[in-house]
Amino acid sequence: MESVIGVVARFAMYVLFQFVLYWPGWLVLKIVTLGRYPASPMRRDAWYEFELVAVVGMLAIVGIGITVAALT
Repeated sequence: MESVIGVVARFAMYVLFQFVLYWPGWLVLKIVTLGRYPASPMRRDAWYEFELVAVVGMLAIVGIGITVAALT
């Protein structure tokens, strides 16, 4: 039972980083770096950039949430 919960938790984290956090991070980095970063995800060595872009997306979402909370 514990291994099933572990697999489900890993899948949920993968989906969270893949679909929810990556794209806002991609947009923020493209705007801030004027389109130079992140590189195309189709490159062979671009896999290590994925986590950084997702973390930037998480920070952007948290920052927007804090800003909205402060304004209301």
